[in-house]
Amino acid sequence: MAIRRWLNNNPATTATGAVTLFVIAVGILLYTSGVFRGARPTTSDQFYFYDMKAQKLFAAKSTLIPPITAPSGGQGVVAQVYACGDCSAGQFVGLLQKYSPAAKQAIEGGLPPNPAGDLVCMPEPGSEWVPADSPQGQTLRLAAVAAARAHCKGREPRRCFPP
Repeated sequence: MAIRRWLNNNPATTATGAVTLFVIAVGILLYTSGVFRGARPTTSDQFYFYDMKAQKLFAAKSTLIPPITAPSGGQGVVAQVYACGDCSAGQFVGLLQKYSPAAKQAIEGGLPPNPAGDLVCMPEPGSEWVPADSPQGQTLRLAAVAAARAHCKGREPRRCFPP
């Protein structure tokens, strides 16, 4: 009876709790019915890689630690590939990623990735690799997003993965 007495003596708290539980219940119901599923990004167990020697995309397992050996024998790095709509047409490379030799060796040895060893560059030939978490790396990431939005002319760019 102590709980009932407390509830009767605290009507504002009781009402707030009841409304909160109702909102949570409705949210769970909507989530389980699939309302929030909408258009989900397509993913796969592969990434697009970019053959630095042949300057072409190829698909490889997402578990590989870049740089890897590309089909041409050159260096293969992860490519962030985008499209303006359906990923089956009009794809373009936004940014390239790889690990420094020391970071790759550490990851292969079982250590977690060191953010300082994550390198990025633009897909243009001669672009310089810079640490992703550096001011230059952040500038490149922002420039890649801006270039993707400009390329899509107002439509939202979509990240693409190999089928």
